[in-house]
Amino acid sequence: MAATIGTKVEAKVSQPEGGKSIDDLFGLFLADPAKARSRKPEMHYDSLKAIVTDVWGEGRRLQSID
Repeated sequence: MAATIGTKVEAKVSQPEGGKSIDDLFGLFLADPAKARSRKPEMHYDSLKAIVTDVWGEGRRLQSID
């Protein structure tokens, strides 16, 4: 499927119920009390999360990723 630049295309993917989503994974990772992160790494993780959720979708379950 071809898409034009600037158009967001969302694929409909069958997702298993239950399990953790990509959003859950980032939330748990960033909430780790053992890590004290400065603002710059937080910005990198925010950018990475935006890319990953654009590719796979925010609610995509980790079990459904091959």
